[in-house]
Amino acid sequence: MFKDIIYQAKSVAMRSFFVLVSCIIIGFLLMLFVFSLPTDGMRENLKQSIRLFETEGVYPEIIKGITATRLDNWTDATMLGIAVREKNDDESALSAALKLLRMDSKKENKNPVVSLIDYLRNEPNMGRTDWGRYWLGFLVILKPLLLLFGYAQIRLISLYLLIALLVCVSVMIHKKLGFSILINFIISIMVLMPLTIPLSLHFSTATYIALTATAAVLLFYDKILPNYRYLYFFMIIGSCTSYVDFLSFPLITIGMPLIILILLMDKSYKLRDRIRTVGLCSIWWAIGYGGMWIGKWGINAIFVKDYKLPIDIFLTRISLESGTIEFTLKNVFSRSIEPLIACGILYIFIFVLVVRIARLIKRREISRQSLINTSPFLVIALMSPVWYIFASNHSYVHSWFTYRTWFIAVFALLSASSVLNANAESAGEVVNNKKNMTKREIGGRKRKKEPMSTHPNEQTAI
Repeated sequence: MFKDIIYQAKSVAMRSFFVLVSCIIIGFLLMLFVFSLPTDGMRENLKQSIRLFETEGVYPEIIKGITATRLDNWTDATMLGIAVREKNDDESALSAALKLLRMDSKKENKNPVVSLIDYLRNEPNMGRTDWGRYWLGFLVILKPLLLLFGYAQIRLISLYLLIALLVCVSVMIHKKLGFSILINFIISIMVLMPLTIPLSLHFSTATYIALTATAAVLLFYDKILPNYRYLYFFMIIGSCTSYVDFLSFPLITIGMPLIILILLMDKSYKLRDRIRTVGLCSIWWAIGYGGMWIGKWGINAIFVKDYKLPIDIFLTRISLESGTIEFTLKNVFSRSIEPLIACGILYIFIFVLVVRIARLIKRREISRQSLINTSPFLVIALMSPVWYIFASNHSYVHSWFTYRTWFIAVFALLSASSVLNANAESAGEVVNNKKNMTKREIGGRKRKKEPMSTHPNEQTAI
């Protein structure tokens, strides 16, 4: 027995290591390929969007005054600037793929949008900014797209993709998990403010990974669960998130598919199996996410001369200060909730939750065991505050978009309330069936004690 456990643990560890190393190698080779592509056509297509950037500016709001509808053109311009930068004559594809340089304007009012416009207009004497600490794997998709389309057309393609993914996932959730879970999903998606997703490349990366992973779970959950395959699945999700995401709200890529996976686990899985699944999936996602970061830094250390590990930047992102400003965890949480309050989503969430809990209290169908059965969802819900505590600096400074990490807590808590109501209804049906059976048994005994009528019609009636 003990030997079997050791053998299984070694097997899982070796396969996990192989999966992670494969992700790093494949990611590296894909970056080399796209940085071998010519950038002349990319720049020409992107020049069509100069007026768009001039009109929108850095942080346009779709609905004026509503922070949750703000677009991140600052980061999009950075992404596009890295994508279209032409390599120097003595610069190799390897160097360009690892250093990930963006051209910077030297104007006083410079920002990534101004820098991108200046670069596209061939302004002289521009500086450079190094983003080599990231993978920026979105360039594997963005660069080929820019060969064919401008920024506005890419936004339109992104809109079509978002609609297709949302429709597919919603249909599958309704079919396999029911209407209540579909309502939970729709309310939770509102936290992400879907209006902004296709219009900001920065917001779309983590969202599309989360939706694609969720669709995969809904389609193949019976193949993912056996033989610890779900561990490799979530490791790949973590690796893809680290590779593609530009540090937006990465945790939704584990939260969304994991909640769906737990909901799909049938009654043959005990409570401890569900909790263990939550714990193991979280650990393997974190290994994939962190492992890809370390892989990029390791490759840079090998190929980039005088490379310095970005430990200082990492420590800054998890600190409780920003420049000369110091803040507390209370400030982090209050700022992250403000966009949800401003757009009313928090009130919708609380209303639905209170109605469901009130229904349970009124029917007196909340048992201690049913509450315990929701513990996997409560554990998942804790991911949101834990992330804000861990990445406190990033969450505070960029609270106007990092608030979307609350998606996990909202979806998990609403799913817990659905499970409670479903269990209560099942328990109520069992009780009603027992009462009906008892009534029939009592009625049968009474009929046996009554004398038979001699009238033929009465006998027939009996």
